[in-house]
Amino acid sequence: MAVPSSGTLSMVKIARERKYSDYNGGQTMGTISMRDLLEGGQAGGSTISYPAINTDACNNGTVFEAAVAIEDLTPISGCTDCGSGCLVRAYIFNSSGTDVSDAVFVKAGSTVNEFWPDYNKASLLTFYSNPNTGALLSGTYTIDIALANAGASGCNGCNHTCGCSTNDLTFTNGKMMTIPYGIC
Repeated sequence: MAVPSSGTLSMVKIARERKYSDYNGGQTMGTISMRDLLEGGQAGGSTISYPAINTDACNNGTVFEAAVAIEDLTPISGCTDCGSGCLVRAYIFNSSGTDVSDAVFVKAGSTVNEFWPDYNKASLLTFYSNPNTGALLSGTYTIDIALANAGASGCNGCNHTCGCSTNDLTFTNGKMMTIPYGIC
């Protein structure tokens, strides 16, 4: 029997249908993960491994197929007060002050301007601590936008108008929850 088109549905019965093609069966199913029902396998914590019916991740359309670490965001130019050779790069530090720019990810193609939109707006980017599992960033961090090549040819090392930092910036479920503030 297939899953009925009307009436109350049961996750245990849907799991039985997925595994045994027996919606009203009496098989013991153990722990059931919705992820495993959708994607197959048992990576979501199910007791039983389910057959694959959908080869795309449940969260398809998010950052999974196109993530970039903060440290790998393309630096931007345009810091004219500091010279034409200056590039601006984003950094992110955890609450201990450790640079975690290689371990925090955003959607590929994001820019430093999106990372630090302005003083009165939180970033609209989604921040991931692990793009392979979809783990979202949460906690308190410091963001720093600074010259990536201060002192290089064409960049006079100006840091006042070309670098900004903010402290105690809170992220919850991948979203910036506090408005950036700090020094520029």
